[in-house]
Amino acid sequence: MRQRTLHDANFAVAISVVGRVGPLWSEHRRSCVFFSLRQLRRRRLLTTPIAYAGAECAAAFIRHWPKRVAGVLPPEALPKAVRRRIIADLRRKGFKFHARRRRVEAEQPTEAR
Repeated sequence: MRQRTLHDANFAVAISVVGRVGPLWSEHRRSCVFFSLRQLRRRRLLTTPIAYAGAECAAAFIRHWPKRVAGVLPPEALPKAVRRRIIADLRRKGFKFHARRRRVEAEQPTEAR
């Protein structure tokens, strides 16, 4: 930052979930990296990375929303094919998705003192 002016900024979302799959514990990580402020400026888009990501995700949901479905639904309630089309659409727009799974050791309960 020079003279209180932001020259570049990045925006990303990450989720990490630890749970049991049968007898084993595993961790699932998902993340998505969006365009930086500099990349948006190169494309002549005068918006922030957060606003751009929110608008593109909302537009992708609207484009691929199933017909004759009304109401408020969480993304996991949509058919798997629709969810895949939404992700493919966002990938075509330049969003980068990452996924990782790994086994973790079972956490020992700690004693409260």
